[in-house]
Amino acid sequence: MSISSKYHKALTLNYTNDLYGLALKKGDCIFLTGSCPLPTPKILYQKLLESFTKDSSFCSYNTGMPALKSAIGEYIEKHSGVEIDTQKRLLITLGATTFLQQLFIYLLDDERECLVMTPTFQDYFNQIRVTRSKIIEVPMVETNNSWVVDFDAVKKAITSKTKVILLCSPNNPTGKVYSKEELREFCQIAKENNAYLVLDEAYNYLIYEGSFISPLSFSEYADNVIVVRTFSKEFGMCGWRVGYAIVPEIMKDELFHFQLSFNSVPAAISQMAALLSLNTQEIEDNIKVEIERTRQKRDYVIDRVRGIGKDLSLIAPEGCVYLYVKYGKDIPSYDFCKDVIEKVGVIVSPGVGNGEGGEGHLCITFADSLEIIQEGMDRLQEYFDKYY
Repeated sequence: MSISSKYHKALTLNYTNDLYGLALKKGDCIFLTGSCPLPTPKILYQKLLESFTKDSSFCSYNTGMPALKSAIGEYIEKHSGVEIDTQKRLLITLGATTFLQQLFIYLLDDERECLVMTPTFQDYFNQIRVTRSKIIEVPMVETNNSWVVDFDAVKKAITSKTKVILLCSPNNPTGKVYSKEELREFCQIAKENNAYLVLDEAYNYLIYEGSFISPLSFSEYADNVIVVRTFSKEFGMCGWRVGYAIVPEIMKDELFHFQLSFNSVPAAISQMAALLSLNTQEIEDNIKVEIERTRQKRDYVIDRVRGIGKDLSLIAPEGCVYLYVKYGKDIPSYDFCKDVIEKVGVIVSPGVGNGEGGEGHLCITFADSLEIIQEGMDRLQEYFDKYY
């Protein structure tokens, strides 16, 4: 008899994680993967120490710190121009990834379907598979130097079993930022089909062109929209495991109790750090500086890839910390990435893990220091010069 259950057997290989293992075994590798663009600001540690020196209580409300909820509401109003009733719609979460897994288990089962716009973050697929729900992929189209949604294909893919439409904006790995018109169309489709539009907005702050639009600003669709965010990216809090979700009022209490069945809210120290991050002007100023630095790293990587030439092509990302590069040779992206590790010691992510439309692409992350990125791109240049 097998040890694992049918739920575990539903999972498939996480290609990037597998490549991580190969790179660690090889040693001396440059990791052009990962997604933590900002280090935790030193001032946050100072303020955290001051806070707990004054009040050493580490007890936390099961529902999350009231002050943190209030601060998040103010942040959303300031940056999205919309007022959220934090008592009725806000959940403090153990990061974004954990909550998304809980959300999928709450909404999906083997009699329901989840429509996923691809290419997208590869971790979603196993999170959905564990629910035994059917995944319906609708690939975006690369055209006119942009990623375009085929709404005819979306509408054809919707069935009476569709319960979730999943988007990531800004998108990991393409860097696409969904427009106001696209988001309204998705909201309307969700509403007409009694489904929920789930938005992972981990990089909502990191936009290079235009402005970021969240469907939170569409009050008429509040009953069909779920927005999930994290403090990891914007506030340099990777590993602190704290995030939040804005959910329809009708499901907030049930989702809260569902959360508690798996875990409580984030540790008190993480919640306090999140609160201080929202209320510290120096951190807000630092974010603006880091956004510009990340833009410069993006432009550097774009120039380096274009300088390689060959048959490489790309669409400049509008947000996020990823460059999705298309290549022309008939080589599976997973095999391609393994060869890059073996030949020059660089790990990039294979597009096959991002769903339909992803194969034939490599994903390069420019979240690390410029020095590491430069070394990684030098090695990639060597690979394409010698082995491609």
